[in-house]
Amino acid sequence: MKKACVVGYGAIGPVHAAALEQCSEAKLWAVCEVNKERAEKCKEQYGCRIYEDFDEMLKDPEIDVVHICTPHYLHLWQRRRCLRERR
Repeated sequence: MKKACVVGYGAIGPVHAAALEQCSEAKLWAVCEVNKERAEKCKEQYGCRIYEDFDEMLKDPEIDVVHICTPHYLHLWQRRRCLRERR
């Protein structure tokens, strides 16, 4: 089973988290969100880990896949960091 992290739990992140709950081959392992209230809401609902810092999230060896759900202008550098750090 793949362990997923949702990065950004604002508009689209909750949709990804809900989809992961329905997936038999993956589970929501963590959420990376700078807004503590949103992160806690996700943790309460799904029992996942919380990361407030993107760099700390990248260090988690348990994460197999990252769902980037942040504003579009952040996608490129986050995607590049994931690919560079998670190989």
